[in-house]
Amino acid sequence: MRKFYLLYLAEKTGKLISIDAAEKLTTIQWLFFQASAVGPMFGAFGHFHTYGRKNCDHPYPEERFARETQKLLDIMEQRLSRQTYIVHNDYSIADIATFPWVIWLDMFYKAAEQLELAKYKHINRWVQQCRNRPLTIKGLDRYGFNDITQ
Repeated sequence: MRKFYLLYLAEKTGKLISIDAAEKLTTIQWLFFQASAVGPMFGAFGHFHTYGRKNCDHPYPEERFARETQKLLDIMEQRLSRQTYIVHNDYSIADIATFPWVIWLDMFYKAAEQLELAKYKHINRWVQQCRNRPLTIKGLDRYGFNDITQ
């Protein structure tokens, strides 16, 4: 549901989404990619990696969602190899919706090594660019996250 709020606010303010029809549709596509794939798969991986071990001693769920997470990271890596942000070279609501899920993989789930996050050079560049935005810094500081994400 939050994705719809992002879309509503972007359209209402005229910020973080292009007025160009093709770019706008691309932004919406990537916003829904986050909502339908990144959020559910990264969340399922995080659950089985961090909490599920207590209730399930079989490695299958964690391994499955780790593979799915890496597939999605591969898609994002390919996309970000051609441009600065997810939608062309402009920061958008697609970046806002996706960025937190990527940093949580290491920050909360502590899975950087398992997922081989260091190999995603374009994602890592993008994460750093998102993190360096003044309002992102302010938001992460507000909740004490900047100390853990350095």
